[in-house]
Amino acid sequence: MFQVRAMNPRMPSKRYAYILVATTLLSLSTFAYGKLFPFTLAEIVGRSDFIVVGNVRNIVVEEEKSAARPLPGLAVTISVNQLIKGRLPNEIEINTDPDFVEEATFRQHENVLLFLLRGKKGHGVAQGFMGKIPITSGIAGPVYLTNQPEKIPVEKLLAEIERILKEGSKRP
Repeated sequence: MFQVRAMNPRMPSKRYAYILVATTLLSLSTFAYGKLFPFTLAEIVGRSDFIVVGNVRNIVVEEEKSAARPLPGLAVTISVNQLIKGRLPNEIEINTDPDFVEEATFRQHENVLLFLLRGKKGHGVAQGFMGKIPITSGIAGPVYLTNQPEKIPVEKLLAEIERILKEGSKRP
């Protein structure tokens, strides 16, 4: 009735090979995922050179997306409405990296809270999409930082950032 096939002990079946490959890939992606998301609000505040609330005034595509580059390279002009950390002019340029899949994306006239780094040309968003928090009707979110709600009133979030900055300035 049933046929029993002997399996060659030196050569695993295709099924086991697929399971081994899938498990390996899953463990690698979990490791990478773990490296991407361990940031708290205090960590991203500490890593940022500048923190601003602003409005996206202009977006210029500098590098088109392609099969090798999933996102276009953008030069984004931000009108700074509120400077929270650092010194910046009233208008700044942010450059996105088309090779970084987790890069922040922008929409024309979008209000945003940005955690920025100094760049060779313009500024970059700290930690990719985690360093850009959209603001809509006084609500910031989604927020992709640990120990933070996904959506939070902007004033509450700004008060927490100010508290973190004050605590950091008291340290030797």
